[in-house]
Amino acid sequence: MLGFDKVPYRRVLVHGFVLDEQGREMHKALGNYVPLEDLVAKYPRDVVRLYVLRNTTWEDLRFSWRNIELTARDFTIIRNVFAFASLYMSLDGFDPEAMTLESVAGYLEPEDKWLLSRINSALRDYHKAFERLEVHEAARIVRDLIVEDISRWYIRLIRRRVWQEEDTPSKRAAYATLYYALRTWLLMAAPLMPFLTEYMYQGLVRPAESGAPESVHLMNVPSPDEKFIDAELEDRMNVVRELSEAAVAARSKAGIKLRRPLRTIYIMPSDERVSSAVKKFTEVLKIATNVKEVKVVGPEFLENLKVYRLEPNYSVLGPDFKKLTKKVVEAIGMRQDEVARELLARGYYELDVEGQKVRLEPRHVKVLAEYPEWLEVEETRYGIMALDKRLSEEEHVEGIVREVIRRVQFMRKKLSLPVEAYIDLWVSGDDDILQAVKSKEYYLKNEVRAASVTYSEPPAEAYGEEWEVDEKRLKLGLRQREGPRGLS
Repeated sequence: MLGFDKVPYRRVLVHGFVLDEQGREMHKALGNYVPLEDLVAKYPRDVVRLYVLRNTTWEDLRFSWRNIELTARDFTIIRNVFAFASLYMSLDGFDPEAMTLESVAGYLEPEDKWLLSRINSALRDYHKAFERLEVHEAARIVRDLIVEDISRWYIRLIRRRVWQEEDTPSKRAAYATLYYALRTWLLMAAPLMPFLTEYMYQGLVRPAESGAPESVHLMNVPSPDEKFIDAELEDRMNVVRELSEAAVAARSKAGIKLRRPLRTIYIMPSDERVSSAVKKFTEVLKIATNVKEVKVVGPEFLENLKVYRLEPNYSVLGPDFKKLTKKVVEAIGMRQDEVARELLARGYYELDVEGQKVRLEPRHVKVLAEYPEWLEVEETRYGIMALDKRLSEEEHVEGIVREVIRRVQFMRKKLSLPVEAYIDLWVSGDDDILQAVKSKEYYLKNEVRAASVTYSEPPAEAYGEEWEVDEKRLKLGLRQREGPRGLS
């Protein structure tokens, strides 16, 4: 006011007090006081800033070391997202000025269109939150967008596309979509995380755009591009994400890791909206759940798969059938599924017992329905999801090879090898593992960037480790390849 002859702000938003986790005021005498300098010595300033901003302004903030640690973990995820994008875009020479969204519009996959819609609808809600001074809501939008939507969902879906060696229109579309999303996110996050976003901006945007301003803080947060927003598409993807989570839960209950490919998921949708979503995003469901096929089925399909068994109600059977009771129980025990289905369909079941007609009614037994052992069933608000747990030889082999890939990647990480570096690989051990690797050798080489695979003990100069895969011995050795990669 004194220096520029005008008020330096239009509106002021003030937080309440900072209390301890039990809601008490912080005092040195109580031993619950946390000096700010101690806090920023342990966590970056942006972590502290975002943690505070996510708290509602009409309540006092209850300080929690656990919650600030969770916020710090989100920052690790954010850095990993930008590291992923920077690395692969750099390896493939992606140029956002030459490869614009307009130039790849014809090659956008459904998940790309979804992210473009999601980033712009989030941007619209972000502006509304700031207009209402609901900074905590804006902070939630920014956090969920990068952590939940981009990291835990979109990047999961596009990994295979960007890992391809060849330059494809689909890969270019994924890069253009991801770059647009991350660039927009940086501008949204800049007021909330000024230091982190500046660092990411300098690493991703400035080297890629010739006319980029010197700092992210010299740019304006854009307005949402309404042409990208498709509420129906986002709604369908939300349905598919929940069904995917149900499939992962079913795998967990069955003790089957997500890395293990399975043949089929059956989905009995609750309504036409869900059915349409599954059909629209079938390929997304396959990738997210690691299955070969997704089948939409009606209630009769799952009903026919049920296996019924009966529990005799002796308190009713005894008085009704007296001396025949034991024989009646034996008879129905031999045909439980048939008897149960008849009771459910007609309300009674007739059988001959020692030459006598016996009429069995629902009051005589308790009907219990179960699915077969090979099927893991999860019920959701969007319908029933059934996972076929049976493994064919093809899925079994692919699962073994993925376990081998995971261990090679771990060894590469221990050696701090650059992602773009090629290796020579040695594989030895159980014959079943060796045969599986040989049958999928080309796939293995592409996944771990192996210039060569030799089926023998590794030489002394190679880095080696022993592992167990499906309780079978595996020994791996690798060293960085010098010179041409030599892929066949």
